[in-house]
Amino acid sequence: MNKGWSNVDDSQLLMIMRKEGDAAHEACVELYLRYFNDVVGRLGRMSPSATLEIRKGAAQQVFEELYRLRESDQSNESLLSFLVNSAKANLISLMQGDCDAPKISLDMPNPCDNLPSEKTKVLSSHMWASECEEAVLEAIRYLPQNQRVVVEMVCFGGYGFDHVARLVNAPAETVLSRFKAALLSIEPIIENMLPDRQYSFSDQLNCSDCEMYQDMMLDMLVVSTSKHINNNIDFHIHLSACKGCQQSFACKRKLVELLKSFGKYSGDTIRMLEELHEPVSGYLRACHSPDEQQADQISIEDINQGIEKLKASMNRVDANRTHG
Repeated sequence: MNKGWSNVDDSQLLMIMRKEGDAAHEACVELYLRYFNDVVGRLGRMSPSATLEIRKGAAQQVFEELYRLRESDQSNESLLSFLVNSAKANLISLMQGDCDAPKISLDMPNPCDNLPSEKTKVLSSHMWASECEEAVLEAIRYLPQNQRVVVEMVCFGGYGFDHVARLVNAPAETVLSRFKAALLSIEPIIENMLPDRQYSFSDQLNCSDCEMYQDMMLDMLVVSTSKHINNNIDFHIHLSACKGCQQSFACKRKLVELLKSFGKYSGDTIRMLEELHEPVSGYLRACHSPDEQQADQISIEDINQGIEKLKASMNRVDANRTHG
């Protein structure tokens, strides 16, 4: 391999791929090395229950398609967007062929629960969870800056509230308040995306306790030391009787679960946050638990096998062009 490829940008590599011979193959392999892990990781966030093997297969197909369709124009979107969108389509196709596909870990209501096909239910749940994630990510971008930074550092980076407080030079109570205020701002997005919702917290303000208990719900979900809340009989009595608060608590729980899944594999998010918070460069990479990293680790052997498959596919494409 030409070691000089690392200094060549994506657009130049795509132009080189349009040529014939070894240079085109090497350019495609370089793009594979740059983006394969990232594409697999993004698929994991879009479809949490898709196995690593299925995600690797979907991503592998993308790079084979990229070479086969290298003369077509993808200038209307970035290369990474093209790869991820194509991989998403491949993932759906592979999941349709997987009769034993597991259900997603986020047990959100499924808008197609009335359909007879179990595979259709699973696929719909995958795509609906992905739509929720995209909507929440978009909402985070429009939060006030002090709230957005806290959400990014806690959810994307894995920082604890005390650590964030030191970084932003603010009391830990202030950081926690900003985080909870951000969740309350984002919650309606999840609520509005629930299909056939029967209750809306905004329509069910029955008493002053409803508003007071919103903060207590968030403490239960995001603060580890909340035994006093768990033992609060009045709170649980109210929650069991108030349909609006039940809906609100369910939405908060889904939102917190969704936020916890963000950034686990996203290398570009890690790089962005490291640049934004220079004093702790490198900390984000260490914050993910070893167990999580080991569970979905893509080995060097996986990469080498993928490259060999890609080379074989490129050779077949070249042979067909020659004979054609």
